[in-house]
Amino acid sequence: IAQLLHAATIDTTGLAGNRAINMPGLTVTVGGITAGLSRITECDMTEFVTYLPDEATTATVSGWPDAVDTDMAERLGFPADPGLDDILKTYLDRQVTA
Repeated sequence: IAQLLHAATIDTTGLAGNRAINMPGLTVTVGGITAGLSRITECDMTEFVTYLPDEATTATVSGWPDAVDTDMAERLGFPADPGLDDILKTYLDRQVTA
């Protein structure tokens, strides 16, 4: 939502008609998420995760870019996502209160 609110306030004259902007974000892996959950909960979450290859998922994900160019968004002042641990904490807090 912060990015949408920011978009409503930027000066668009410098965009030269290019309104497609990659927003800053995070690159994560299942292993990174598992490690983050282990840090936050102080419990070894690897005990609960089994890594099994899935051809359909691999085919989909292997076509995704490793990274995207977010220079324009950063120059325009779009906010980046918080770190992975902050995102996981927010998710867990919402699950507990739901």
